[in-house]
Amino acid sequence: MKTEEKQFKFCTNCGVKNAKNAKFCKQCGTPFKVAQSNKTDEPRRESTNTESREEKSLSMIGSATSRLNSWTGGHGEVKISLRDFFSEVFKKHTQAEAEEIFIVGTPETTPTIEEVNAEEVHPWLFSRVFIFVLVLSGLLYMYLKLSDQPGVFISLLIFIGVAVPVSALVLFFESNVLRNISFYQVIKICLVGGALSLILTMAVIAIFGQEDTDHGISLISALTIGIREELAKVLVAAYFIYKIKPKSIFGGLLIGAAVGTGFAAFENIQYIINALSEGGGIGYAFYRTMISVSDHTEWCAISSAGIILASNGKDFELNDLFNIKFLRFFLLVVLIHMLWDWTLGPSDLIRETVGFIITWVTVLVIMHAGLREVAGMKQSSKVLKNK
Repeated sequence: MKTEEKQFKFCTNCGVKNAKNAKFCKQCGTPFKVAQSNKTDEPRRESTNTESREEKSLSMIGSATSRLNSWTGGHGEVKISLRDFFSEVFKKHTQAEAEEIFIVGTPETTPTIEEVNAEEVHPWLFSRVFIFVLVLSGLLYMYLKLSDQPGVFISLLIFIGVAVPVSALVLFFESNVLRNISFYQVIKICLVGGALSLILTMAVIAIFGQEDTDHGISLISALTIGIREELAKVLVAAYFIYKIKPKSIFGGLLIGAAVGTGFAAFENIQYIINALSEGGGIGYAFYRTMISVSDHTEWCAISSAGIILASNGKDFELNDLFNIKFLRFFLLVVLIHMLWDWTLGPSDLIRETVGFIITWVTVLVIMHAGLREVAGMKQSSKVLKNK
């Protein structure tokens, strides 16, 4: 039987008992230090080439998270565990739990800072949305086989094309632990922001011209495309940040994800419909939606979080876009986008895999910074109440 000391740990600041794996004190928000075990006296085992490669990979990720964390104002590496992050996906959840996630963001449904959980983020509803869209696509496919109508086929392609972007948006929505932005606002930002960013992108093309990509996309062309599209999206996201004034990292992530989702969904539909003349169909629609697992939604979320970090708790100002805290994340996103589009470079599998890893490591580090920010807000609120 485990002792209480092993099952729990006590905050050194306020003395409150916390769960053993807690990252922050539930009472005052003070972060817990990770104990480092001394293994110098343990017998060393000879490592195989496979183990060496795994250790090197872990070291690279640790170094990357440490650097990214420093960009957010934190210190040290951030433990990345997709298994922990998605731990709620395979658990059973009720319809009432799903409804509670969506019923937020109003004066009556926004929790106080004391009620916010600043310890962890475990999204799960996005997976149900993804399954729902796929099931609906299956029903449309059955209807297509019965009716053989072109309109049904187009509807099927559209549902498939938006499945991943919409699911990703729900992931960012439920990850916003502050629960201070309603889904109604998010949908408006998604639709209007997506359309505005596409129009702004086309305006830039009209002014500066478009690259010849008939024989593939060169490195320079890919960089140009990345700058153009990422700048268009983040400018639109900056407008909504200015209007809504979220002032939190999670708010920046959500607003950026909404704009990026609109861009990704409209772009996917455009590419899928255009591909019909070249024989593209359901297979291409599935390809477009699956590569959306780490593209415009996540990229714009990263850039928008950079705006929040640059504004540092104050209202957004235009000069925040020239702040190094924003520029670091924006340039990182541009480089990821460049890699994604560089068809004359490495194979699609290599480029998309590397882009996926960098994108999601960055997103998870920023979410970690968001939790640290919320813990600080809780602690500040407690101090003010005690005065």
